[in-house]
Amino acid sequence: MAGRKITRSNLKYLHEINETKNLDERIFEAVENGASYHAIVKGNIESLKDFKSPITDKLNWRLFYQWLDEPTKNFPNGKRNELSRIRENYQEERSFELAEEVLKIADESDIESSTAQMKTKNQMDARKWLASSYNQQFRANKQQTNIQININDLHKQALKDIEEI
Repeated sequence: MAGRKITRSNLKYLHEINETKNLDERIFEAVENGASYHAIVKGNIESLKDFKSPITDKLNWRLFYQWLDEPTKNFPNGKRNELSRIRENYQEERSFELAEEVLKIADESDIESSTAQMKTKNQMDARKWLASSYNQQFRANKQQTNIQININDLHKQALKDIEEI
């Protein structure tokens, strides 16, 4: 199959880096400290600059996920589940920190002008949105089902049912 040779050579290169420079640990640490997968793939994480293909000198999504799914001695089923767990833990912790920031901003706000008022509102809204994206508990617009019952319509229907009998 086309591309398999390149993929194998890329993964072999990454395995060699992992053995000498603990690539797995650095990836886990970066995600634990809040790095997104996007930042890792785009090469925006300083400690992971060597996490790339030796051929193209950059990382792509396919190679990233193949690296995560590759079984290793420490992770026989791949690293994806462990990395997802670490990411979820970070997001949950961060959502609570953001909620506390919202409260702090609201408590400390000294609204004297409409500009200051808008700035405070925007700061609070941005943090609430981010907290809700990390943790469903903070989602303000939860899906709800509203049911409205009109008693008059029920009464009319009951009278019609009685007349038919």
